[in-house]
Amino acid sequence: MCAHRVPTIGIVLLFLMSTGSALVTPTPLTPMEANDTSLRNTEPWSDDSPWGQYLGGADRRQTPPLHSPNGGAGAGAPSAATTLGSVLDPVVNWKFTNDAIGTTSLSTAIGDFSDSIDSPEEYSESCGGGSLFPVIIQEQDVAGTPHSFLRIIEGEDANLAWTVDLGPTRPMKVGPIVSDMNEDGQPEILVMFDSQGTLNVEMWSPSLTCTPTGWSSGGSHASDLLWTWTDEGLSLEHPEGANTGWPSDHHPTAQPVVADLDLDGNPEVAIATISEATETPVVLSLSLPMTGSPEENWRAEIQEGSHPSDLTFAQLSENTAAVFLTSIEENDGLMWAWRLDGATGASEWSGGSSLGNLDGGASNAPQIRLPGPIVAQLDSDDAPELILTIPTDAGGNGPVDGAEFIAIEATNAAEIWSFNAYDGYADAPPVVYDADGDGEDDRVCWITWRSNTGSRDGLAGCTNVESTPIERWRRTLESSSGTLNDEIAVSPPFWMDIDGVGEPELMVPYGQSLHAFDGDDGTSAAVSLNWSNEMELETRTWAAAALADIDGDAIMDIVIGDLVISHGAADVRPFLDGGGIEFDPPEPDPGEITTVTAFVENVGTVITDGPVDIALYADGVEIGRERIQALEPANPSGTGTFDRISVEWSGNLGNHTFSMSIDPLGNLTETRVDNNQQNRTLEVMEPFAASVGIQGGLVRVNPGASEDITLVITNTGKNTSTWSIEIDSSNLPENWTVAPLDTMTGVELDSNEEWNPRLRITAPESALGSDSGAIDLRLTIAEDTSLEVLAVVPVEANRTRGISLRGPMETASTMGWGIPGGIAHSWILIENLGNAVETSTGLTFGSTGWGNGMMLTDPSQNWNSISSLTLQPGEIRHLSLAIDVPSNA
Repeated sequence: MCAHRVPTIGIVLLFLMSTGSALVTPTPLTPMEANDTSLRNTEPWSDDSPWGQYLGGADRRQTPPLHSPNGGAGAGAPSAATTLGSVLDPVVNWKFTNDAIGTTSLSTAIGDFSDSIDSPEEYSESCGGGSLFPVIIQEQDVAGTPHSFLRIIEGEDANLAWTVDLGPTRPMKVGPIVSDMNEDGQPEILVMFDSQGTLNVEMWSPSLTCTPTGWSSGGSHASDLLWTWTDEGLSLEHPEGANTGWPSDHHPTAQPVVADLDLDGNPEVAIATISEATETPVVLSLSLPMTGSPEENWRAEIQEGSHPSDLTFAQLSENTAAVFLTSIEENDGLMWAWRLDGATGASEWSGGSSLGNLDGGASNAPQIRLPGPIVAQLDSDDAPELILTIPTDAGGNGPVDGAEFIAIEATNAAEIWSFNAYDGYADAPPVVYDADGDGEDDRVCWITWRSNTGSRDGLAGCTNVESTPIERWRRTLESSSGTLNDEIAVSPPFWMDIDGVGEPELMVPYGQSLHAFDGDDGTSAAVSLNWSNEMELETRTWAAAALADIDGDAIMDIVIGDLVISHGAADVRPFLDGGGIEFDPPEPDPGEITTVTAFVENVGTVITDGPVDIALYADGVEIGRERIQALEPANPSGTGTFDRISVEWSGNLGNHTFSMSIDPLGNLTETRVDNNQQNRTLEVMEPFAASVGIQGGLVRVNPGASEDITLVITNTGKNTSTWSIEIDSSNLPENWTVAPLDTMTGVELDSNEEWNPRLRITAPESALGSDSGAIDLRLTIAEDTSLEVLAVVPVEANRTRGISLRGPMETASTMGWGIPGGIAHSWILIENLGNAVETSTGLTFGSTGWGNGMMLTDPSQNWNSISSLTLQPGEIRHLSLAIDVPSNA
């Protein structure tokens, strides 16, 4: 997609009108017509990832999944839940590493890779099951040089499912973006980093491999890399900033955005970069192809301000969309807002819209990053509004003129309202929400931080913006354990409905803690007893939270960096993939005593609230029930292990269904109960047995010919055994023979293995169609001489049939004579052409001119009438047809 060229006279006029303000200059690659989308007939691409990019989506609203304190799976399957449960009793579900930083990036993504997993079908539960996958960036030392690693982590078990070394990079502040770019059900991952003075953009399409022993995560994954785009003249991080020196080395970096920028049905990415030559912001757009190389759609040079903010995208109408950002001048803190056309990169606000702030001269801005715009709906019209952050704190450590938040129209940048935080500097954007459900956002909640000598603390609050902004409440966030830099409030607040009463609760990551404040009065005590104090996390909370049900229990989880916070509850289940019921011996003989064992584990996040009852059933009949002690949570949430009960049982030949039921009386509190049952089938087989069949069924042999037959002998016993065949031909017709074509002794067969020896059966020329007999087979095995399997192969001659009827002239006609009033006779010859006896009964004759009284008579039997006729093979009979001759003939 390329920008249209602006006529030269237009540029001159705009420059004169800017009264000194510079332009955003889009740099088109090739000429194109003006951006006319009035005839668009495609639906814009939309991102359906669970939490695909920074703050969840391109609008940066941090909208959590539908949830409530009464949500969850209930008695059904989690996949059928329409509303997730809230985190009512918070616990650390897992942390992937013991690194206190967790992740270098300022966001964590969550993807659904279920269609990207190659695994045996019988291990589908343990290979991902119903889990989502956090995607994180982590730094690791390789031969003395820090390398960045892209990692995909299975949500329930915290196992590394896929990882790739991105090489030596600058610390990656830009978080990964996970989205199904081509809508084939298999997500792609977009990563961006600076390496050796060059901006790198890479798109990966991970293929995950899981085996019965676990994930195959390592390797170069070269085939998963779709493309790499580089630019030596650009970088993601700015060389100047408040914390760029030692030991912090935190260079301000802006988060990109993925969206359908030009509304053509395909996603693009907009990236905020820094020109290496001028150290000024440059925003560019790239296509995201699945093959080949990406195209640069447009490039816009931001000529006011030294640092760009995180990027935001909004669709303003059916045919209009834009990328929004702010910029700040490091020297004096002045700021501008920018609206760039999504298709061309052209500035819709000439020279940027000045935010008019004059109080940032001593702000030393930006710190870690410049917060970007947040899309809001502040009135009843369809067009969205934006909430901007001026991060500077002109009052220093006093309660004067903290960070400022401004609402503007997204269409024309007209200011709607503004207010200042009580105190502090803003490294994080606010969160907005609709408190009364009328479709208009009326709450803006924020976090700031301030620094005193040797210490830092934070401030969090909510402001009512239904009309003139009024602060509803604010709270001070005391410093927690960790380093001084941990107390820079980089992670934005987010909301969650915990108590189901009034406004939702405000969740505030700060330092190494997570706070929850009641949305109505701002107290923690009003939320719940479990949230009355901040939750210590032992990890830096700079990364923005990601919200989704990653472990498949229909309860929302909070992912901050490489740490997951979940609702504290047990979940007792059998081992996955049918492994919860085991048999010893695994293949019992009929009547043999078998030990049936049921294995259970607690895959929840806390110990069960009581002992656990387990019942075992065989063919619907209870065979055992035991109570085991309370179960601690297993890895990754705890250090608990599995438990078991065992029962002895014996059964007859055939299939038997075994079932286990966990907590059959419903005494436990669990996140889900649909996994409290498991069934398994046990087949009881003879140790040694075989079946015999014939390919093709009944054997028929032509007289004077041979027929080869193939036996189908199957070892139906459970053991490997060595078989031999004895052939008895005594029950074949006379002069018939049978001979083996293959070896008939010492053939070893595994259980259910087939053996296909061949026999040749020969019939003599004299064989009659009525010949029939049998070949008797006796199968024996070397392992048990007392065992024999008898089988019979039926054999018969291939019967041919045919009757010849001729007259005296050897033709199919005859003539006769008779005297009027007497009997007329006509000779015929009847011959059996077949090789078997033929018998005909119920002979019938057609009518003649002398009537219907024709009879078949036998001259050798005194011309007696014949009503049935039997002919041996090849037999010829001379007979007569007789009829009374009328007297008047």
